[in-house]
Amino acid sequence: MGEEENMYKLLTDAIGKVASLTDAAHLHYDIRSSDLPERSKRYLLGLLTERGKTLGNELQIYETRVQEFLSKLDADDQHKQILKAYFLDHAQLSYPTPTTRIKNVLPWIGGFIEYLREQKGSALTIADFDSKNLKDSHITRYYEGKKWTETTIKTANSFISVFGKWLAKNEYISKFPYVKTSVKEEKDTIAGTRKQAGRPRTREELDRIMTVIGVPAPKVERWRLPLFRHFALIELSSGPRPGELLPALRYKDLLEGGTATDARGEEYLVIPYGTALRREKIQKGGKIRNRELVPDIFLHTSYAKEIIAYKDKMGWDEEIRLFPRTREGTGVIPARRLNTRMKRVADMTRIPDFTADDFRHTWASVLFTITGGTERSVGLLAQYGGWDSPEVPRDVYMKVMTPGMALEIADTYKIYIPVEAEEDLELIRAGRPEVTYEDVAKLLEEIKLLELQVEVFGKGEEMTEKKEDVEALFEEAKMRLEKLERKIEALRNGS
Repeated sequence: MGEEENMYKLLTDAIGKVASLTDAAHLHYDIRSSDLPERSKRYLLGLLTERGKTLGNELQIYETRVQEFLSKLDADDQHKQILKAYFLDHAQLSYPTPTTRIKNVLPWIGGFIEYLREQKGSALTIADFDSKNLKDSHITRYYEGKKWTETTIKTANSFISVFGKWLAKNEYISKFPYVKTSVKEEKDTIAGTRKQAGRPRTREELDRIMTVIGVPAPKVERWRLPLFRHFALIELSSGPRPGELLPALRYKDLLEGGTATDARGEEYLVIPYGTALRREKIQKGGKIRNRELVPDIFLHTSYAKEIIAYKDKMGWDEEIRLFPRTREGTGVIPARRLNTRMKRVADMTRIPDFTADDFRHTWASVLFTITGGTERSVGLLAQYGGWDSPEVPRDVYMKVMTPGMALEIADTYKIYIPVEAEEDLELIRAGRPEVTYEDVAKLLEEIKLLELQVEVFGKGEEMTEKKEDVEALFEEAKMRLEKLERKIEALRNGS
């Protein structure tokens, strides 16, 4: 599919998923500023107009339901006016999607308000929401009475808390009670540890992201757009931490870098990233921590040439940073501006949870999968990703991805594959059975349990008089252990 066809498809999909008038306004700008033929633009703008009409209907539904709720509520006029201001004015800014207001804002907050009215037994006043009268125990009892799951309680509490904070901020009340829900922190499904921001992306998602990352947008100067593409290319190549990459590199670091060949025979520029990061930190008087020292960035020579060519086009010298703040080459792009751009990309691609951290997660998952998904893979991740121990990459960054998918992403976006993985690449191309980290992790966990069992059985003479039974179990456990070890070895070798 050509670039024009891909852009047309993305814009068509985006129109179908427009969820607010703000989205529609941004998309209108995207269509107008695109390089599509005028006929295609007119057709897309027509579709967008129809979608706008649908949004108008949703807004009307929401406003009607708010009016019905207020008309039935037993409360004084002042209270109703304040609620009307929240539901119809503030909520529209905080939750621009009409569907969210229809399905969440009004039901969660409205249900709680009705509960308070029933408990009071008389007309509500705004003072009933003040912490002097409303205690956290009242809200907790409301949740308990509903017999909701912890996740549902957390969702309801988030909407109710935002409403309470708005009342306090606008001085309708002095303070709204704070309720800490008992929802536990979400766990990573693979390693059982805390879940970090970011996630690996599929080839299809990356294609969409890279297609729109340089598309013009309101308040973004056109000269800056290629810098976001350069940022993405470097992130995918070697996975440096996004927040540290922005200020770390200057063009001279690319010009002074050496070269290396990866496991596929592709040529890469070796950028001394750790050295550059130290230099920038020292110049600013910052602290150097081990976790910051990603040793080197491996950037495909074709990408390096593209980045250097842009420097020459802009007339910048080699001391200029790769991501300057101004057209003249001074300063550094602020992290918030990068995050704003990534949020815009997320909106355009309809990948709502996309962030800059996804590039690092994708790189880590690709490298982990291609190298076999074993403890050796964890070690390579720690080495190339700048961790001083394997715990973090093992627990946080390793995600399930098939070898075929990982290799496709690596080939398309020229991700550096260490020479240590040459045999792994041959196995994948030869059709190695697709083995996920979950397969290996489950087997390793069972082996740990069996090892403990064997240790206990080995003390059989001290534990029980039925020595023969214990010895039989001991032998069975050893046999199972040997079988599992052989199975894991087979998985590691791709057989």
